[in-house]
Amino acid sequence: MSQRIQIEINQHVAHVRMCRPERHNALDAAMFQALFDAGVELQSRAGVRAIVLSGDGPSFCSGLDFPSFTQPGQDINLAFRMGEGAPANYAQRIVTVWRQQAVPVLAAIQGVAYGGGFQLAMGADFRIGAPTARMSLMEIDYGLIPDMGVSQTLPSLLRYDTALELALSGRRLDGHEALAMGLLTQLAEEPVAAALAWAQDIAARSPTAVRANKQLLRQCWAADPALLAEEARLQQAIMQGPDYREALNAKLQRREARFADQDKPAQD
Repeated sequence: MSQRIQIEINQHVAHVRMCRPERHNALDAAMFQALFDAGVELQSRAGVRAIVLSGDGPSFCSGLDFPSFTQPGQDINLAFRMGEGAPANYAQRIVTVWRQQAVPVLAAIQGVAYGGGFQLAMGADFRIGAPTARMSLMEIDYGLIPDMGVSQTLPSLLRYDTALELALSGRRLDGHEALAMGLLTQLAEEPVAAALAWAQDIAARSPTAVRANKQLLRQCWAADPALLAEEARLQQAIMQGPDYREALNAKLQRREARFADQDKPAQD
């Protein structure tokens, strides 16, 4: 797992920990691969009845590690690479792999869950957050859209106008506001401990019934996997244009962005 992920299994509960605390578990290429590999491994691991996903250190996940993709040999466009026979691309699959688990997945959120970290948390069935946690769909700050499976996750959690407001503002929510919106399932001062305790309760119940409940209700709230391709198409189109380059440079340089008006006036 490139030392990015640790998996501990105790009493039928798999605890998947992101282990990059010095970078608030930011998503570099190695973390993308390790998260996906962990999800694939657990799909075939016998005896696992519940999964807890958490981050070591002060935060759950601070989102995409943009500077890492500027290093030699790294290419952010690899995120759009498609897996063989899969509707999800390289970035989206770290969310879809958790949604596709046969057993319940609980995300324990402390510190920040920004951008890709926010979207990763949405891939879980339950989200337990600290009251002081901060959550944001902050891709707009970089001139981008959230494209890691929000088409599959947000429609069942938020009203359209609420989701669009978060995507357009990039504003930070604390745990209380996220709970009121429906982004969090419950609050806990110690979210990892609370998630593990809840997972143990699930693991003590009939495994057959637990899996069947998840399968039934997932089908009732089914999303359209074809929309994953639309996420990728829109994002790639944005990344070809000058607004993305200006937004990204302004964010990294900590200055105000200066956008040229690309809209053409209506013709008579």
